[in-house]
Amino acid sequence: MEYGRLWKVVRHLQHLSGLTPDQEAALTAFRLPAAQEIIRHLSQVESATRAEIAAAIGATYPAVVTRLAELERQKLIVANLPPGQRNGRPVRYSVDRARLDLLLAAFGDYLRGH
Repeated sequence: MEYGRLWKVVRHLQHLSGLTPDQEAALTAFRLPAAQEIIRHLSQVESATRAEIAAAIGATYPAVVTRLAELERQKLIVANLPPGQRNGRPVRYSVDRARLDLLLAAFGDYLRGH
């Protein structure tokens, strides 16, 4: 079911024309409430583990893992360890504040029709 909803979003984005890459990234990154809550939480703390994030936002661990992966692909969230070095080691995540500011501006431009 998750993939069905994601597919609908992707199809919707494909119908939007004239978006900049940053606007597309913003629409993708900010589309789900769980992603919004992760970004919000990590904006208020220096860094957090997956379990800390899940507890703070009241989401399941698997949901947080999925959203973090998506947000990392959008380069909004960064980890203290690269993917190949994470096995069995605690990973701390933080927000890339410059990227967040860029995507928030792009999202605003999209909403204003720019």
